[in-house]
Formats: sequence, C-alpha cells, structure tokens
Amino acid sequence: HYLTVARVTKAARHFSEGVQLFRGLGDAQTAAWLRGRLAFAQATVAARDGARSERFQPWFACRACGDDFRGVGRLAVAREAWRVYNGLHPTDLHRVFAMNNLGDALGAMGLHRECLPVREDELAVGRVHFPNHTPQIEANLARCHTQLGNYAEALSLRRRVVAALQKREGPLSRMSLEAARHLANALGDAAETEEQRAVLKQLWPRLRRALGDAHATTLSCGAKLAHALVERGHACSDSVIAEAEDILWECLEAARAGGADDDVTADALEKSLEETRRLYLAEEADDDGGKFI
Repeated sequence: HYLTVARVTKAARHFSEGVQLFRGLGDAQTAAWLRGRLAFAQATVAARDGARSERFQPWFACRACGDDFRGVGRLAVAREAWRVYNGLHPTDLHRVFAMNNLGDALGAMGLHRECLPVREDELAVGRVHFPNHTPQIEANLARCHTQLGNYAEALSLRRRVVAALQKREGPLSRMSLEAARHLANALGDAAETEEQRAVLKQLWPRLRRALGDAHATTLSCGAKLAHALVERGHACSDSVIAEAEDILWECLEAARAGGADDDVTADALEKSLEETRRLYLAEEADDDGGKFI
C-alpha cells in the first residue's frame, strides 16, 4: 500500500508541475489532460487512504497540502472511492460515505441526471438500514429533482421531510425550519401559490422567534412572503398589498437595526418595498378614476 502511495504521489507531483509548465507555454489542451491525470492520481491515493481513516478525511482533502478537493478532482476522488467500496455490504460505513460523497460531487458539478440514480439508491438503502437519516437523504434527492425540473417529485419529498422532522425535532428546531423553507421554495416551483403563502405565513414568525428579526434567513423569508402575497400584481386587494408593505417595512427596519444600512439585503428590501407601494398607489389611482398623479 505505502509503495503504491509513494509512486502515485510522485506521479501526482510530476503531473502538477506539468500543468504549470504547459499552462505557462499556452498549451491549454495538454494542461487540461495533465489536470485530469493529476485528479486520477489524487483519487487513487484518497480512495485507498479512506479505508484507513475513521473520519474519511482523505476523500475530501489532499493529503499533501490539506486543501479540499474541488471540481474535477473532487469528482474523480468520489468516483474512485465508489468503485473501490461499491461491492461492500450496504451497511458498511465506507460504502455509505462513498455513495453520499459521489452524489455530492456529481451535484456540485451539475451532473444531476447522473446523480439521480445515486440518490435514489441511497434512499432505498437508507429507508431499510438508516431510517433516522432518511429525511436528509430525501432532501438530497429532492434537490436533484428540482435541478432536473421534476417539481412534483421534489415537492412530494419536501413534504415528507418536513413532516418527519417536525415530528422528531419539533417545529422550532433549526432542521425543521430549514426544511419548511425548502418546502416553501418547492411549492413556488410547483406553482402551488396558495399553499406557499400559508407555509410562509407560518414560517416567518417562527424564524423571527428562533433566529431573530435581523437574521438573513428571517429577512429572506419575510421578503418571499411579501412577494407571494402580491404575486398577482394589480389583481390583489388593497388589504393584501398593505399587508405585504407592512411585512417589507418590518424587515427593512430589522435589517437597518442589525447594521445592514449599506448591505445588499437592505437595498433589496427597499426596492421591493417601493415596488409594492407602486402597486398600492396604482390601486388608489384606479379608485379615483385615474386622477391620481
């Protein structure tokens, strides 16, 4: 094992030096090929070292420099680890981590169609052997379906995740709140506007209580709620527009009180508030027979 690691590590060093050399010479094609060989060399070492590390750190970071694997290198390590451990029993931790790592790496590279069967297999194993981890696995699968435009499948999974976490952790736990936030997004993707409003109306006060009024997640939820309320634009009633304006004003005041006067969040809230006010003023103009200027 150590002889193999020494050889591969030496090869990786040569590949790394070659990438720098050919990049400097302007030969991008050869540099790209060498990067691929470097990633494979790192993957070989990482996959083998992963079997000897309880924390699986070699799967995620270079043993030489300590930097996390990224991009093609990360995916190469994940593929090699999965090739090595795929044949083990489904409950073996090396196989479990290798499957999860492969799914994460494929998703990070935007290879969602290839990632889908990995996540589905992961869920099938999780439901049988690791039921406590099923909500997280379902959330990963839902993310994959969302990226592929399968909004109905993603929504069904998000509903199950919220129900399971609220039952197990309680509605005010961080995990439950995060799951509810993703559910609201899934409802928006699936054009379930009425239910999305209901979820956001329930979620926003819970986030204020759990995270505080000025927390970025709280502010984002408030802004989404306001947007969902006035999504129909001029078809909204005066009371609904006023409600959305009040929500945005509360969020803006909280952002400023939290020191976000020059922050992008405060600027975005101000812009949303102006747009909502324009809707309200337009409604007043219509009520006055178009005389409002």
